[in-house]
Amino acid sequence: MRAFRYKQHFKQSREEIFAFITDLSTAPRWRSLVRHCEVEGGGPMRQGSIVLLTLDVGGKTMHVPSEVWLYDPPHRYGHQNITNGVKGVFEYCLEADVNGTTVYFSGDVHPYGWMWLFLPLIWHTISTRYRGQLAALKQAMEMKKV
Repeated sequence: MRAFRYKQHFKQSREEIFAFITDLSTAPRWRSLVRHCEVEGGGPMRQGSIVLLTLDVGGKTMHVPSEVWLYDPPHRYGHQNITNGVKGVFEYCLEADVNGTTVYFSGDVHPYGWMWLFLPLIWHTISTRYRGQLAALKQAMEMKKV
């Protein structure tokens, strides 16, 4: 079920944005909660890769594997994970225009078992958590050029 869909316009090309989004070393600068991430076993990212995320959540460190379910440079990138009985599916869509690129960031949640009871709270928490992520991405990309 769709929890959120945000969009942000960038002056950079799709190729530049896609490269930045999929460069895991930049993730802590713009991705919510992310302290560190790397492709399991090293190597390049591709569809089916497992990205090991180290997250700071409520003052605690969590280690979460996240599968790259969609890798279509420079158009779309998506990852998914299951944490605490909730599957999160996230996708970035990049659409070029004459003035740069519009990035759409969406997230779907799929609770399992008794977690369905908490669906309204999960929606609110996730949509709030990721609301500023594209603005943070834009700021991180602009700081890169300085």
